[in-house]
Amino acid sequence: MSIRGIILFSFLFPGVIYAQTAWKPISSASNFIQKQEIKIENDNKIYFSSDFTFTAIAFKVESDKNISNTSFSTNETSFPFQIDEHVEENMGMSVVQLKVMDGPVQNISIFPGEYRGNLEMHLIDGRYKKFDSNLKKENQQAIEAGCIEPSAIDQSVWRVGLPSPTYTRSFTNVTHLIIHHSAGSNTAPDYTEVVRSIYLYHTETNGWSDIGYNYLISPDGTLYRGRDPDGGEQDNVQGAHFCGKNSNTMGICLMGTYTTVPPTQETLATLNTLLAWKSYKDTIYPNGGTYHSGVGSVLYNISGHRDGCTTECPGTMTYSLLSEIRNQVTALFNDCDGVITNIEEKPDFSLYPNPVTNGYLTISIDSEHLESIEILNIHGQSIKQIPVNTMSLNKNIYTLDLKTMEEGNYLIKLTTLETMRIEKIIICN
Repeated sequence: MSIRGIILFSFLFPGVIYAQTAWKPISSASNFIQKQEIKIENDNKIYFSSDFTFTAIAFKVESDKNISNTSFSTNETSFPFQIDEHVEENMGMSVVQLKVMDGPVQNISIFPGEYRGNLEMHLIDGRYKKFDSNLKKENQQAIEAGCIEPSAIDQSVWRVGLPSPTYTRSFTNVTHLIIHHSAGSNTAPDYTEVVRSIYLYHTETNGWSDIGYNYLISPDGTLYRGRDPDGGEQDNVQGAHFCGKNSNTMGICLMGTYTTVPPTQETLATLNTLLAWKSYKDTIYPNGGTYHSGVGSVLYNISGHRDGCTTECPGTMTYSLLSEIRNQVTALFNDCDGVITNIEEKPDFSLYPNPVTNGYLTISIDSEHLESIEILNIHGQSIKQIPVNTMSLNKNIYTLDLKTMEEGNYLIKLTTLETMRIEKIIICN
């Protein structure tokens, strides 16, 4: 990151230090966040300007130092430093509450007040960077190979003998992947029993419709399907796990307590694979951040439960690993050059290009009996029916004109005499 500015003589601007050259960058693997640190030794105002455009900002201060009258301002708006009581002190540093800007910002002024000591500044770009050229290329390449959802124990296996949920499911367009821990045993002899116990606790004790999480992972790395989607997508069924702010989230519970011990390597390996599959499937940037309407601020796309409300979950040790997890998932995401599909065998057909970038989607299908094509929203509701006889047909190849469709994620439903097929498409014209 390029930092502009010089230190000017104080007789020109007394009480103001343009101290950009005093800032030291802190390494970060994410393109969505830039970190800087400085040592504050007096009450001179500090002006910071950068080529990096950010939409939110947070600070870290030494926990035993006085932040009375400490504040920063941008666009003529002043924000006092307030310690975020929801975040535990770490390595002698406390976190100042995140502030989300009204729009993109490139400079701020800091008023130290009584504070003297080391100051870290974390600039966060929460804007959603849709489909840059590299991602477009990777997504198009992904159509021709394989990146598979990790295998999991189904509800029909772990729920045998227990009452099935009977409510009407809700589905959501996932933008954030939320990590939890169960705060239970780390050495249970049978984690299938643990899943059953959590299901009963959630449904019978809490009075919920179903188990709250989309997935659960045991210490030996076994993956369980959680909330029953009743024929819908497991990763998009809306759960009950994120502080009553469950829209746009997928919840993953690490079974065990990870306050003082970290999750096992087997757990983390399964977690990273699941996160990479979901991130690639829905083009969720693992090392990025976006605005979550329920929380009302920018969150990392891979976050912990405590990012939504006051809770120790997902355990301090898990939470401390989230930056490393994001980096590992990003590496898997970048290496995943295969089509996202389910494990079960499907009829021979293809959609291209996907994402749709020029307004047209071509369908090649191994059937002479295509009866109907529908475009569905992410919740499975029909929004557009396309008569088959209005499209050009050349050896079982159909071309759809989608130029009038808004950008976003959709489902396409193809019905033939032999089968019915639903696949996800992305429109980014």
